Amino acid sequence: MYKELGVKIHFAVTGASDHVFYLLVETDDYSALCSLLSAVPMKQEFVIKPVRFLEVE
Repeated sequence: MYKELGVKIHFAVTGASDHVFYLLVETDDYSALCSLLSAVPMKQEFVIKPVRFLEVE
């Protein structure tokens, strides 16, 4: 589904004991990301925080 929405998932990790997931995704369409996250068939909350690549030498 994420490919059809134009969302690239770079990685996903879980903090199982806290029942949380962290995703690093890339998309040009904010609404596509919201659609992807809302497609999970259970009640949930999510926070979206835009980030930018930081090159470190």
